[in-house]
Amino acid sequence: MAMRYVIIGNSAAGVFAADAIRARDPDGSVTIVSEEREQAYSRCLTTYFVGGQTTPERMRIRPADHNERLRIEFVGGKRVTGLRPAEREIDLDDGSAIGYDKLLIASGASANRQEIEGAGPGDVFVMRTMADAEALLAAIDGQRKRVAVLGAGLVSLKTAGALAEHGQDITIIVTSQHILSQQFDHESADVLRRRLEEGGVRFIFGASAARLLHGDDGGCQGLELDTGEVVPCDLVFMGKGVHPNTSFVPPEFTLCNGAIEVDDRLRTSVSDVWAAGDVAMPTDRLTGTRASYAIWPNATEQGAIAGANMAGADLAYAGTVSMNSLSFFGLGAICGGDGRGREPGSTVEVISEPHYDSHRRFVFADGRLTGFVLIGRTANAGILMGQLGTEMTLSECLRLLDNGVVARMHGPGPLEPRAALAG
Repeated sequence: MAMRYVIIGNSAAGVFAADAIRARDPDGSVTIVSEEREQAYSRCLTTYFVGGQTTPERMRIRPADHNERLRIEFVGGKRVTGLRPAEREIDLDDGSAIGYDKLLIASGASANRQEIEGAGPGDVFVMRTMADAEALLAAIDGQRKRVAVLGAGLVSLKTAGALAEHGQDITIIVTSQHILSQQFDHESADVLRRRLEEGGVRFIFGASAARLLHGDDGGCQGLELDTGEVVPCDLVFMGKGVHPNTSFVPPEFTLCNGAIEVDDRLRTSVSDVWAAGDVAMPTDRLTGTRASYAIWPNATEQGAIAGANMAGADLAYAGTVSMNSLSFFGLGAICGGDGRGREPGSTVEVISEPHYDSHRRFVFADGRLTGFVLIGRTANAGILMGQLGTEMTLSECLRLLDNGVVARMHGPGPLEPRAALAG
């Protein structure tokens, strides 16, 4: 009897899982269920779409006939409202149910929304889906708008940077005193902040949104902060992180910070159910602790491994790892692993060359490379990512970045570090 495979989610993890299943089981039925109706696309490119750097067609993960060729059934425009493991069924918002033999939860995550006094429909925007991106573009409608941005994480800054590069008037309100606080150390983040400021972006630190103000015509006019300052704006963009989409997950599953705990085979605590992508909580491959990093490479790798294991393979997932990249006004940045040096016993080496627009930071622990930040000179960052967790010296890191190869060296490298700091 043919196996019934069901996948909840039609983004990176779900699509890669479906391909892996079909590669190993040509006869089983594969069904993907998604709340969105459109063809699978890369969510991490939505800010590039807003910035005019890509098109919906170029964001597609697979060709238009992919599902048909692989005999994958796509059920779009349906939201999963419940999961009943005992009956091996998922419930949909139209009252129907779909049965499964093997299930993958790859439902992703949704943007957090903070309530703001006075905010009405069309005043506050987020960025997670194509619908979000299209709504923001429609609000701007090719005109110069004043945009108040709440939060200084990756999504906020990528969106703000894209809008600023296309002439929008941007003010970013930061509750703390540090942008990109989850990914970059203060010094590295300041390099990026200065580039944004040079591009006309304004920052207000140590403040939060209190109330949205409207003009006589009912349109958004300004954002009052808890400090009493009023930021003139035509709309508000909110980038306050994401939360895993697990509202339909029953108590039988083990959750950690809202995400579903999985083992090294991406199995959940419920028989014949796997989880992958932003909704899953595996372990960090460097620290061994539970961690979830909502980034594309992790989701695709987890999806491929989970799908293969659903179809009978026995592949181990080495663990998740943090990595992010961004670019503001031509200045690129990439960070990987523990770039902030937060793990106990970490040491940090920094090489800053402002005349080259270059800032490079390396974090080591017990002789192993555990993290890095590259700003400006980012060539071969992918190769350096592959060396995370291995024994590396500063000289070897620099040789790898400059030449693209790992070579054991003796003596000082091509550049001496500007500083060696305790982590």
